[in-house]
Amino acid sequence: MKSVRKLFFGTEITMHWLRGEYCSLDGDVAALYEVERKKLITLLRLKKYSEIDCFPLNVNEHNRVSGTALNRLGKNDTIYALNEAGIIRLSFDITKSRAAAKISVKVVRETSEVFKLMAYVNKADRLNVPLGPQYDKVRKEIDRAPDIVKLLLGMTAGDDEQK
Repeated sequence: MKSVRKLFFGTEITMHWLRGEYCSLDGDVAALYEVERKKLITLLRLKKYSEIDCFPLNVNEHNRVSGTALNRLGKNDTIYALNEAGIIRLSFDITKSRAAAKISVKVVRETSEVFKLMAYVNKADRLNVPLGPQYDKVRKEIDRAPDIVKLLLGMTAGDDEQK
């Protein structure tokens, strides 16, 4: 199984290749947001996150990630995995965490910047104004937006490390 350390909004976090994408385990996300793992799991259970963004590991995934062999998982052994979109959405639900607040603010700022750039391009297209070199500059700025912001906006995210 492939595990990598990724820079996630200025903080390094361990990501594991699970179910076709990189995901982080609940303990790592709790450390990222500076909250107790128990409180994080309670929040995950209460909020009913999408199975796509947050899912409990099955026995095989648990064995690959932990390196230990279990025959079955008990209720107390449940480990959740969150993809990048799930981690971002969780940052908006966690209260009393400066780290979560900082990530939420960064996401909102970067998303608003991409919206501004997209509005600029759309307005020029609507007015049939050739952008020339400015268009290339704006397109590069949109392309430089973090993949997670593109994902949240419904744009195609790059497959930089997934292959």
